[in-house]
Amino acid sequence: MYNPNYNGLYHAEVHANSGYTGKWQTRFYGFWFRLSESWEFTPNQSFNSAQFIANFPGTCDVWMPSTMIWLNGNQLWTRCMHGSLYPTSAQQTSSHQATGVTVTAGVLLKIVLQVRWESNNNGYIKVWYDGNKVVEELGKPATIAENGDFQFRVGLYANGWSNGNYAGNQRFRQIWFDEIALALSLRVRYTICRYYDP
Repeated sequence: MYNPNYNGLYHAEVHANSGYTGKWQTRFYGFWFRLSESWEFTPNQSFNSAQFIANFPGTCDVWMPSTMIWLNGNQLWTRCMHGSLYPTSAQQTSSHQATGVTVTAGVLLKIVLQVRWESNNNGYIKVWYDGNKVVEELGKPATIAENGDFQFRVGLYANGWSNGNYAGNQRFRQIWFDEIALALSLRVRYTICRYYDP
Protein backbone atom coordinates (compact mmCIF):
# COMPACT_ATOMS: atom_id res chain seq x y z
CA MET A 1 0.00 0.00 0.00
CA TYR A 2 1.43 3.36 -1.05
CA ASN A 3 2.02 5.80 1.81
CA PRO A 4 2.86 9.39 0.78
CA ASN A 5 4.65 9.92 4.10
CA TYR A 6 7.04 7.00 3.53
CA ASN A 7 10.24 7.53 1.54
CA GLY A 8 11.81 4.08 1.76
CA LEU A 9 11.66 0.97 -0.42
CA TYR A 10 8.52 -1.14 -0.73
CA HIS A 11 9.17 -4.84 -0.26
CA ALA A 12 7.89 -7.80 1.76
CA GLU A 13 9.95 -10.98 1.45
CA VAL A 14 10.67 -14.22 3.25
CA HIS A 15 14.24 -15.48 3.04
CA ALA A 16 16.43 -18.49 3.61
CA ASN A 17 20.09 -18.07 4.47
CA SER A 18 22.56 -20.07 2.38
CA GLY A 19 20.46 -20.02 -0.75
CA TYR A 20 23.90 -20.62 -2.17
CA THR A 21 27.26 -20.05 -0.55
CA GLY A 22 29.83 -20.29 -3.30
CA LYS A 23 30.83 -21.81 -6.56
CA TRP A 24 30.28 -25.35 -7.87
CA GLN A 25 26.88 -25.72 -6.21
CA THR A 26 23.88 -26.86 -8.25
CA ARG A 27 20.51 -26.23 -6.65
CA PHE A 28 16.81 -26.09 -7.39
CA TYR A 29 14.44 -23.38 -6.17
CA GLY A 30 10.70 -23.07 -6.52
CA PHE A 31 7.57 -21.24 -5.48
CA TRP A 32 3.94 -20.70 -6.42
CA PHE A 33 2.50 -17.22 -6.82
CA ARG A 34 -0.81 -15.58 -7.65
CA LEU A 35 -1.37 -11.97 -8.61
CA SER A 36 -4.53 -10.29 -7.35
CA GLU A 37 -7.37 -10.36 -9.89
CA SER A 38 -7.21 -6.58 -10.28
CA TRP A 39 -3.45 -6.50 -10.93
CA GLU A 40 -2.53 -3.66 -13.30
CA PHE A 41 -0.11 -4.76 -16.04
CA THR A 42 0.03 -1.50 -17.99
CA PRO A 43 1.84 0.78 -18.08
CA ASN A 44 4.74 -1.66 -17.83
CA GLN A 45 6.23 -1.77 -14.34
CA SER A 46 8.88 -3.93 -12.71
CA PHE A 47 8.11 -6.08 -9.66
CA ASN A 48 10.56 -8.63 -8.28
CA SER A 49 9.17 -11.97 -7.11
CA ALA A 50 12.48 -13.63 -6.10
CA GLN A 51 16.13 -12.73 -5.71
CA PHE A 52 19.45 -13.99 -4.37
CA ILE A 53 21.24 -11.35 -2.32
CA ALA A 54 24.35 -11.22 -0.12
CA ASN A 55 25.89 -8.73 2.28
CA PHE A 56 29.34 -7.41 1.35
CA PRO A 57 30.32 -4.98 4.15
CA GLY A 58 32.79 -2.27 3.27
CA THR A 59 31.91 -2.18 -0.42
CA CYS A 60 29.73 0.11 -2.50
CA ASP A 61 27.12 -2.66 -2.73
CA VAL A 62 26.57 -3.55 0.92
CA TRP A 63 23.60 -5.72 -0.11
CA MET A 64 24.02 -6.91 -3.68
CA PRO A 65 21.51 -9.10 -5.56
CA SER A 66 22.91 -11.52 -8.11
CA THR A 67 20.15 -13.55 -9.78
CA MET A 68 16.63 -12.12 -9.87
CA ILE A 69 13.18 -13.06 -11.19
CA TRP A 70 10.75 -10.25 -11.97
CA LEU A 71 7.66 -9.18 -13.87
CA ASN A 72 7.79 -6.39 -16.40
CA GLY A 73 4.21 -5.79 -17.40
CA ASN A 74 2.89 -9.32 -17.99
CA GLN A 75 6.27 -10.69 -19.07
CA LEU A 76 8.61 -12.80 -16.92
CA TRP A 77 12.31 -11.98 -16.81
CA THR A 78 15.43 -13.27 -15.09
CA ARG A 79 18.92 -11.90 -14.80
CA CYS A 80 22.32 -13.10 -13.61
CA MET A 81 25.05 -10.79 -12.36
CA HIS A 82 28.62 -11.88 -13.02
CA GLY A 83 32.08 -10.44 -13.27
CA SER A 84 33.56 -8.95 -10.10
CA LEU A 85 31.81 -7.08 -7.31
CA TYR A 86 34.36 -4.27 -7.33
CA PRO A 87 35.11 -2.03 -8.94
CA THR A 88 31.48 -1.58 -9.97
CA SER A 89 32.63 -1.17 -13.58
CA ALA A 90 33.57 -4.89 -13.48
CA GLN A 91 29.98 -5.93 -12.73
CA GLN A 92 28.11 -7.43 -15.68
CA THR A 93 24.50 -8.55 -16.04
CA SER A 94 22.76 -10.92 -18.43
CA SER A 95 18.97 -10.57 -18.66
CA HIS A 96 16.67 -13.13 -20.29
CA GLN A 97 12.99 -12.89 -21.14
CA ALA A 98 11.03 -16.09 -20.53
CA THR A 99 9.98 -17.60 -23.85
CA GLY A 100 6.26 -17.74 -24.58
CA VAL A 101 5.13 -16.53 -21.15
CA THR A 102 2.23 -14.15 -20.57
CA VAL A 103 1.50 -13.94 -16.85
CA THR A 104 -2.19 -13.99 -15.92
CA ALA A 105 -3.69 -12.30 -12.87
CA GLY A 106 -5.84 -14.29 -10.45
CA VAL A 107 -4.28 -17.67 -11.36
CA LEU A 108 -1.94 -19.76 -9.19
CA LEU A 109 1.33 -20.24 -11.11
CA LYS A 110 4.55 -22.16 -10.41
CA ILE A 111 8.17 -21.18 -11.01
CA VAL A 112 11.13 -23.57 -10.67
CA LEU A 113 14.78 -22.64 -11.16
CA GLN A 114 17.83 -24.83 -11.54
CA VAL A 115 21.13 -22.98 -11.24
CA ARG A 116 24.73 -24.09 -11.47
CA TRP A 117 26.49 -21.38 -9.48
CA GLU A 118 29.72 -20.68 -11.35
CA SER A 119 31.49 -17.42 -12.13
CA ASN A 120 32.94 -18.88 -15.34
CA ASN A 121 31.41 -20.49 -18.40
CA ASN A 122 30.60 -23.69 -16.50
CA GLY A 123 27.51 -22.07 -15.01
CA TYR A 124 23.91 -22.20 -16.18
CA ILE A 125 20.36 -21.20 -15.29
CA LYS A 126 17.13 -22.94 -16.24
CA VAL A 127 13.63 -21.70 -15.46
CA TRP A 128 10.33 -23.58 -15.69
CA TYR A 129 6.99 -21.78 -15.72
CA ASP A 130 4.02 -24.02 -14.97
CA GLY A 131 6.06 -27.06 -16.02
CA ASN A 132 7.36 -25.58 -19.28
CA LYS A 133 11.03 -24.68 -19.66
CA VAL A 134 11.10 -21.00 -20.59
CA VAL A 135 14.75 -20.05 -19.95
CA GLU A 136 17.83 -22.19 -20.59
CA GLU A 137 21.16 -20.40 -20.58
CA LEU A 138 23.99 -22.95 -20.62
CA GLY A 139 27.74 -22.49 -20.48
CA LYS A 140 27.55 -19.01 -18.98
CA PRO A 141 28.49 -17.44 -15.63
CA ALA A 142 25.64 -17.38 -13.13
CA THR A 143 27.22 -15.44 -10.25
CA ILE A 144 30.03 -13.06 -9.36
CA ALA A 145 33.64 -14.01 -8.70
CA GLU A 146 33.47 -13.25 -4.96
CA ASN A 147 32.07 -15.81 -2.53
CA GLY A 148 29.21 -14.85 -0.25
CA ASP A 149 26.30 -16.29 1.70
CA PHE A 150 23.49 -15.46 -0.71
CA GLN A 151 20.01 -15.48 0.76
CA PHE A 152 17.13 -16.86 -1.31
CA ARG A 153 14.32 -14.30 -0.99
CA VAL A 154 10.78 -14.59 -2.30
CA GLY A 155 8.14 -11.89 -2.10
CA LEU A 156 6.93 -8.66 -3.62
CA TYR A 157 9.56 -5.99 -4.26
CA ALA A 158 8.19 -2.92 -6.02
CA ASN A 159 11.19 -1.67 -7.99
CA GLY A 160 9.58 1.57 -9.10
CA TRP A 161 8.25 2.55 -5.67
CA SER A 162 10.69 4.74 -3.74
CA ASN A 163 11.45 8.30 -2.68
CA GLY A 164 7.79 8.99 -1.97
CA ASN A 165 6.56 7.87 -5.40
CA TYR A 166 4.77 4.86 -6.86
CA ALA A 167 4.52 3.64 -10.45
CA GLY A 168 1.29 3.09 -12.36
CA ASN A 169 -2.23 3.82 -11.17
CA GLN A 170 -2.65 1.29 -8.34
CA ARG A 171 -1.72 2.39 -4.84
CA PHE A 172 -2.20 -1.15 -3.50
CA ARG A 173 -0.43 -4.26 -4.83
CA GLN A 174 -0.91 -7.83 -3.66
CA ILE A 175 0.70 -11.18 -4.53
CA TRP A 176 0.15 -14.47 -2.72
CA PHE A 177 3.05 -16.94 -2.46
CA ASP A 178 3.07 -20.60 -1.47
CA GLU A 179 5.32 -23.69 -1.40
CA ILE A 180 8.57 -21.73 -1.34
CA ALA A 181 11.36 -24.30 -1.41
CA LEU A 182 14.98 -25.04 -2.24
CA ALA A 183 16.51 -28.41 -3.01
CA LEU A 184 19.71 -30.20 -3.90
CA SER A 185 17.73 -32.24 -6.41
CA LEU A 186 14.15 -32.45 -7.63
CA ARG A 187 13.60 -35.37 -5.23
CA VAL A 188 14.86 -33.74 -2.03
CA ARG A 189 13.13 -30.50 -1.11
CA TYR A 190 13.44 -28.19 1.88
CA THR A 191 10.30 -26.10 2.28
CA ILE A 192 10.97 -22.58 3.52
CA CYS A 193 7.39 -21.39 3.74
CA ARG A 194 4.00 -22.93 3.00
CA TYR A 195 0.97 -20.70 3.13
CA TYR A 196 -1.83 -19.89 0.71
CA ASP A 197 -5.13 -18.27 1.60
CA PRO A 198 -6.76 -16.35 -1.25
